[in-house]
Amino acid sequence: MVNNRKLGEIFSLNGLGELYEVKGEVFKRLKVAKFCLFLEKNTFIRPDHITVFNFFLGVFGLVLLFKNPLALSILLIVHFLLDNLDGYYARVRKIQSRYGRYIDHVADFIIGVLYLIVSAAHYGEAWMWILLMLFCGEMFILLGLGSAEDKFPSRVFLIFYIFGWYRLGLVVQAIVQPLSFVQYLAVKRMKGRHFGSGRVN
Repeated sequence: MVNNRKLGEIFSLNGLGELYEVKGEVFKRLKVAKFCLFLEKNTFIRPDHITVFNFFLGVFGLVLLFKNPLALSILLIVHFLLDNLDGYYARVRKIQSRYGRYIDHVADFIIGVLYLIVSAAHYGEAWMWILLMLFCGEMFILLGLGSAEDKFPSRVFLIFYIFGWYRLGLVVQAIVQPLSFVQYLAVKRMKGRHFGSGRVN
């Protein structure tokens, strides 16, 4: 019989340890580790350099939004690849830190906010501004919970933007974001109950 903890592990979208293991295996098969070792030995590039560069790459994408879909698609693909590379590079170099994860997630959050602002202004629809406020509100709650380095609002709409499905991406974001947040809180509470049940008074 599956217990509550197991259910939490199965349905958790925020098991970063397991997620990093999956990414690590994929990158290993793609020989990305060798590329990271090359960067370490032959360049001055650090993981935080990749994070900062990727942030400005995402900002530059705002210039292309609704103007050059093909160029934006290529840029967003590179953006997502680099978004995964910086953390993996840090783990390969064994210099990963909570601070690095925090900065990475905050940078992703800012990019998400900027794209939502431009999108809402472009369409001029009230519900998109509400989505933006929910996006920001979720991040502030996560900051209050001390969870900003482990979880940040989903940016699933940017995946749809790669294919030029802008409005559909925002609709999906409006559905997925609250579900993801509620699920995260439920799993966190479930894990808290599990660990609390083993206390000896």
